[in-house]
Amino acid sequence: MGIEIERKYLPSKIKPIPLPKKCQLITQGYLAREAGNAIRIRITEADRIKTAVLCVKGKDRGHGTPEFEYPVPLVEAAELLNLCSARVLTKKRYHVTFENHLFEIDEFLGPLLGLWVIELELSSIGQKVNLPSWVGAEVTGDSRYYNAELVASGIPT
Repeated sequence: MGIEIERKYLPSKIKPIPLPKKCQLITQGYLAREAGNAIRIRITEADRIKTAVLCVKGKDRGHGTPEFEYPVPLVEAAELLNLCSARVLTKKRYHVTFENHLFEIDEFLGPLLGLWVIELELSSIGQKVNLPSWVGAEVTGDSRYYNAELVASGIPT
């Protein structure tokens, strides 16, 4: 079983993010969502190469989120996305390294246009990290910023 230990932040309102030119285009849909658990299908395109993953995420148990990922053929992933109907989001993902930590910066598109969320995966719950000046308020644990909630409810107010 995989455990994801992730922190989420909004960008700073003062300092811009130093974005690289390259990014990934991610389209993901939610097949099921209940009681903090979610099943999603994701197609990622980078450098004209597409990959697809089926992910089952469990509810955070206080020490990380159980996460299981399985590669899926692209044709099947496209069919699964069609089953998601309106529960689909699209975003650009940028990777920025700061002090040997990989920050994933998501720029949401479509109905979520204008929302940016920064994610940082950690190796342990108590891991200390110096944050760059372009990282703003922490939203870890705020379910309004979970992708499954964003696709259902829109940009938090």
